[in-house]
Amino acid sequence: MPSSDTEVANEVLTLLGDQAITVLTEDSDRARAINRLYTPTLDQALRAHDWNFARMRANLARIAAVPEFGYNYMYQLPQEPLCLRVLTTNLTATQAWEIETYVTADATAQYRAILTDAASLEIRFIARITSPTLWDALFADAFVHELAWRAAYPISKSATLRDSFERAVVLKWRQARSVDGLESRPLRQLLSGSFTDVR
Repeated sequence: MPSSDTEVANEVLTLLGDQAITVLTEDSDRARAINRLYTPTLDQALRAHDWNFARMRANLARIAAVPEFGYNYMYQLPQEPLCLRVLTTNLTATQAWEIETYVTADATAQYRAILTDAASLEIRFIARITSPTLWDALFADAFVHELAWRAAYPISKSATLRDSFERAVVLKWRQARSVDGLESRPLRQLLSGSFTDVR
């Protein structure tokens, strides 16, 4: 399993039959191609599923400014690590909330924020986990194959090589999501299971 972004890139290059790089930011066509695709691909892969390893919790800080209309409060979404997807909040079913972008009056800063009437806000979210040492092994393998599929044509100019990864990528993600889904048991599942057992 890779332990750095450079090792991820070199696993991709191995699949593509290309030479290894020394650092992801090196001045070579193959490094530039992977570097350009790396973060957008990672964000999309993390956002697409409720990965156990990428879950985090936060008690959000309220932004001093208030929304122009509609809600009483704004709460800044986490930036370090970046919140890619809100999973749950501590709000009740009758408490509305929305995610929007807030730009300061002087336009010097902008934030992704949750707008709501609640006086405090806690969330569980999917974070941008950049260290491969924290990734699930099956996620890492699927991500390497996804990057190889996306980088194949820019690096090799071969549509045949690119197409050869397509089926493997689908299968790798399916396996990773399936196994990941077996490693948690939310309270709603426990309650459902207990009810079923009684019946």
